[in-house]
Amino acid sequence: MEQELEIELEDATAGAIYTILVFFGDESVTLGSITASDLGVVKAEYETGSDDLDRDLSALLPDGRDVRDITGVQILLDGNVVLDGDF
Repeated sequence: MEQELEIELEDATAGAIYTILVFFGDESVTLGSITASDLGVVKAEYETGSDDLDRDLSALLPDGRDVRDITGVQILLDGNVVLDGDF
């Protein structure tokens, strides 16, 4: 089964590096970091079977988990939560 996860943040600090966390209840996984564009947009797309190893969900999610198990997402800047969303 192919799965995708897209995360987008607007009005971010241009050039800042944001960290993306996803939650499975009390367990969290860091999907990685991404730099905001000059327009202040942070956009990350992950999918199963991706040729880009940094964006391959299969390699990033814990064994036995998939996107349907995600309960929340946080985006952090310098360790501080700037976006916190629940599913």
